[in-house]
This record gives sequence, C-alpha cells and structure tokens, in this order.
Amino acid sequence: MKPLTSLVVLLCTISLNCTQKDATILGRLFNTAGDPITAEITLSIPVTKVKKEDWVPQGFQPVLQTVKTSADGSYAFTVDSTGIYVLSASLSNHVTQDVLLWVPESKNDIEIDFYLAPGDSTEEGTAASKSSVVFKDDAAETAQFFSFARQIEHNRLEYVRQLKEVEKKGAKDAELAAFTKQYDWEAYHQSARQVLEGTASTEFKRAALVYYLYETFELADMKSAYIDRDLAKRALALVPATSPLWSTWPDAFVGLHWANFLEGIEGFEIYSDDLLSNHPEDRLKPGILSYEMMLAWFGQNEAKRLRLFQRLLNEYPDSKEASEAKEQFKETRVIKPGNQVPDFQIVSFDEPETVYSRDALIGRVYIVDFWGTWCKPCIAEMPYLHAAYEKYLAQGFTILSIACDNDPENVREFRRTRWEMPWMHSYISECNDGNRNAKILKIFEVTHFPTSILVGADGKIIATDVDLREERLEENLRRVMTVSRNDKR
Repeated sequence: MKPLTSLVVLLCTISLNCTQKDATILGRLFNTAGDPITAEITLSIPVTKVKKEDWVPQGFQPVLQTVKTSADGSYAFTVDSTGIYVLSASLSNHVTQDVLLWVPESKNDIEIDFYLAPGDSTEEGTAASKSSVVFKDDAAETAQFFSFARQIEHNRLEYVRQLKEVEKKGAKDAELAAFTKQYDWEAYHQSARQVLEGTASTEFKRAALVYYLYETFELADMKSAYIDRDLAKRALALVPATSPLWSTWPDAFVGLHWANFLEGIEGFEIYSDDLLSNHPEDRLKPGILSYEMMLAWFGQNEAKRLRLFQRLLNEYPDSKEASEAKEQFKETRVIKPGNQVPDFQIVSFDEPETVYSRDALIGRVYIVDFWGTWCKPCIAEMPYLHAAYEKYLAQGFTILSIACDNDPENVREFRRTRWEMPWMHSYISECNDGNRNAKILKIFEVTHFPTSILVGADGKIIATDVDLREERLEENLRRVMTVSRNDKR
C-alpha cells in the first residue's frame, strides 16, 4: 500500500467470468469543495488469477498496477472480468469512500466520481455524510447494485444499532430475545424481495440475492439464521451451484447451511452436493465441507460427521480445514472421556494471587470452559451454565471459565452488564484471530470456541464439547452428581 498521504483507489474481486470485451472504470477524484485531487491510484486484480494457494474469502487486494491521476483528478483503468469489486478512495485526513462495484456481463464502461470530505473515517457524523460517490448513469444496474448493497448493509446495521440500544438500557438475554422476536423482519427482507419482483436482469438478481444472504448471516446466532426461507429457496432456484458468486461471499452459503440446519430449506442438500461436486473454485469447497461436518458433529450425527470427515481428508488432504479436522478428531487426543485431565496451572482473573490447577480442584466436579465475548455460541451457553451452577453448587460443582479476548475489559464489561458468571475465571490473550499459541490451549487441545470439558471429582474427564451443549449439560450433570452423592453415602 502507498502512504496515506496519497489518495488510493483499490479494487478486489472474485472473477465471475472472462470474455473478450473489457470494461473501463473511470472518473474523477475531488474534495467536497470540488477541487480535483492529484494522487496515485492502485488497481487490484481478481484474486482467483493470482496466488491461489493463498486464497482467502476476504481482506485481499493483490495489486496489478499503480497509476497517477491527471491534473484534473481523472483516472481510468481496464478490467477484463465480470465480477464484484471493491473500489475504495482514501486520502490522509479524509473520510474513505468505498464502492461495492458490480461489473455485469454487458461490460459497459462505468464512470464514478469520488468526493472526499475532511475528517476521520472512524468517526461518525457530518464529515462522513458529506463524502459521496456519484455514478454518471444512475439508471445503470451497476449504480443500482451499489444502492441495493448499501440498503442491505444499512438494514443490518440498523437492527444491530437498535439491539445495542436495548442492551445499554440493561436488558438481559430474555428481553433481548423478545426484542429480536418482535423486530420487523419483513421490512428487513423487503429490499431483496423488491429486487426479485422487479424488472432487473437475472444476473443482477443473482448477485443481489447472494449479497443479501451474506449480510444477513452476519446477524446469525445459535437460535436463528434470520434468513427468510422463501428468499433462501429462491436463491437455490435462481443462482447456479457453479456460480462464482458463492466464492465472492463464502459466508452467504454458510448462512444457507445454518438456516437449513435450524429449520430446513427444501432442496438444500441436493444443491449443496451439486456445488461440492461441480463448483469450479476448489478453494471454496473445503470450507463448506468442514462447516457441514461441524454441523453434523454439533447435531450428534456421528455417521454423517465421519462421512464428511473422510471426504474432506480424501479430496482436500492439504487444506487448512483438513489439518484442523485431523487435530480435532484424532484418535490420540488426550482430552476425551475416561482420560485423566492434564496437569495445568492458570492464574485467576479476579484474584491474581490465586492459581487454579488440577491438583487444587481434585474432589470437585467442574467444567473447564473456554469462551470469548465475541463468540456467539459461547454466549448462547450462558443460560445453561448459570442454571447448572445454581443447581449443583451446593453439591460441590463449579466452573472454571477461561476467556480469550483482545482486551480484559471486554470480559469485565460482559460480566457487569450481560452475565455475572459467579465462578472461577482466568484470561488469555494469545488466542485471538486464529492464534493458538497459548500454553493452556495446547494442553486442552482447543481447536474451537466454545470448548468445554466436564471433569469428575477423581480428576477424570467425563464429557466434552457437544455432550455439554444446551440441555445436554444438565443431563450429564444430573447423572454425574447422582453418582457422586451415592459414592458419599
């Protein structure tokens, strides 16, 4: 990247197809006073054309060329691929402007002018509202897709904003759930519905549906995918399983997976098999197989989990997903029922002079709970953990929660405002953003969050992970505590 003292225009994409015809993307760069900006422009190229071994769904911007704008602020460059691009203009001490740029099969030239306002891009307020982008042809589907994408993003952020307002008033999970249930979801889905019912091209409708699925999955939790089932079914009917749109936003298909797991989407299983067999982008498939395998594991469908595990290892043995799956499900795992819990020592989060260890906890039934404030499945377990703690505390049961977070204050704030978690706590910071170097994570073979281990009074592991989720936690504890009471008689 060039220094922030220059204005930069970035493009990144997943290629949708290639034809002989090229498209020119051009325009001018101004400040909000209308003065042209002279700066360097960086053009990023379709990711599928470079470094395929390093392919990731987001955050990539491989650079093709850098050019300098003319004295009048004009820029121009050519793309040879239909696709979804991100066009971003930024200047030091100015608010960055991003354009989700769709280049359709027609490959018509696209003209966009940027107007950048002084200010900090991280701040909300009038500076951001003064910055803008202007399409020369507002009626073109490229401009319409930009407006649609902004509306869908706005819909999601508006729900999040209102939910946070309820949280700030001290609402607990039951009140938050009531707010979510009463929310006007039909209005939320309406933008996508209007596109499908309108006169836009089929190509436009496909891109819009997949983007809607992607944005909506950002809201998903353990109880709901928030995706409209009718729109989900129409996506399966309209978007080919081979469409590179699924590579543009991989989380869109993950959202469909989750919706199907929770409530079923007619035709999804057949469609998913078609995608896994025929989609041209192989780097998309290991992630989908891995996610489907984890859903089977979570749903305690061991036969399906094993089938998907073998397929992942056989078809994509060198993938990151296969490596992680082998680690999680290896036969030689130490953390499994019947084994002695490993020796460990970890400092108390609330009382730094206190150290928790295996030896110190002998004689108590306890759960080691690896979690994070950022982890939706972790938060979904809170009602069950609190209920278990209250019910069995007097019988010698306790919990050791080990939080993984960038900032310990996030954990304190969560316990002040969301869930008290009145048991033992520790904290580690070396486990965020995919980093698994913390010693305690290696000792307990943690590959995902949440990870839970139920340990008996004798120090032996009784149950782990999915056997301790939701109602299964109470079922296992009831059995264990009953045996513990009988042993004491």
